[in-house]
Amino acid sequence: MKTIGIIGGMGPYATVDFFRNILDSTKVTKDFEHIPLVIHNDATVPSRTRAILYNEESPVPRTVENIQSIQDIVDFIVLPCNSIHYWYNDISSKIEKPWLNMLEIVSSVLKPPVLVLGSYVTMEKGLYNKYAETHYLLNKNIVYQSIEHLKLGRNKKVEELNDEVKKYVSENDVNTILLACTELTNIDFDVDIPVIDSSMEYAKACVAISGGTVK
Repeated sequence: MKTIGIIGGMGPYATVDFFRNILDSTKVTKDFEHIPLVIHNDATVPSRTRAILYNEESPVPRTVENIQSIQDIVDFIVLPCNSIHYWYNDISSKIEKPWLNMLEIVSSVLKPPVLVLGSYVTMEKGLYNKYAETHYLLNKNIVYQSIEHLKLGRNKKVEELNDEVKKYVSENDVNTILLACTELTNIDFDVDIPVIDSSMEYAKACVAISGGTVK
């Protein structure tokens, strides 16, 4: 099977969840049937949000360094972070191994119109806009605040976010909710429409491309 190279740390808990999603998505009967992978977890990659919002340090150089540090021992690269895909072309041009495009993979299972819940870069730059008809909460800050709490392993703002999502879905014509931030992977929203988890869909694609069997 092909070996996956995971560039993690954006953020660390999201990386742990993505690894678990890969394991949970793989059909096996024994531990040794799981897919080989390498995780490089670097939480010091410059903030994707601050790079855009305040024109601070770009995450590109550090991300390229991290990929180059493991690309000789893996077959392909994945970055379980929607926001970093804003720099997809820039980073891809500087590495040797293929990087699976999370946005393209996730978009293939969406049923628009889609309510997108993501980080500042994903929502403000409309990373999914070219793939589907997208909607956004009027109060985007509650999404950003929830993500920041989840990065620290806290659920403080999740209930408030759930209330905002329920209200929006009840008042607007949307067919799908997209969890377009890997920090949101473990949240169960109290709604009657499909919820697509970008982390899980990305994980399933990794399993399939690696040569494993998807559950």
